[in-house]
Amino acid sequence: MKKLFAMLLVAASTNAFAMDSYINDVTIGLFSVRGSAVLFAVTGGVPPEICNHWGTQFYLDTSTPNGKNLYASLLAAKMSNAKMNISYTVSTNPGLTNCPGETMAKPWAISIQ
Repeated sequence: MKKLFAMLLVAASTNAFAMDSYINDVTIGLFSVRGSAVLFAVTGGVPPEICNHWGTQFYLDTSTPNGKNLYASLLAAKMSNAKMNISYTVSTNPGLTNCPGETMAKPWAISIQ
């Protein structure tokens, strides 16, 4: 019985782990600042496993040190119209339109080309 319970617990918890994805060679499109959150969309490709919030695809929390660093990179990329690569945690509501910001894809690394 303990073995069965352990297997069910593992099976139930596998969806609790976030998955990561990436997209390459994109530029910043729509860009919106809302309090400590930055919402943005990319042009030049469609990121897999995202939801859409009024035309934006990514949610960045700028209240953390990493969020502030990523925000600085986004601003630099936006101002120079540079292509970039984005690594992110996928949305918890992929494919949904007008999803809540906190369920959107969250970038954790950005490289500017």
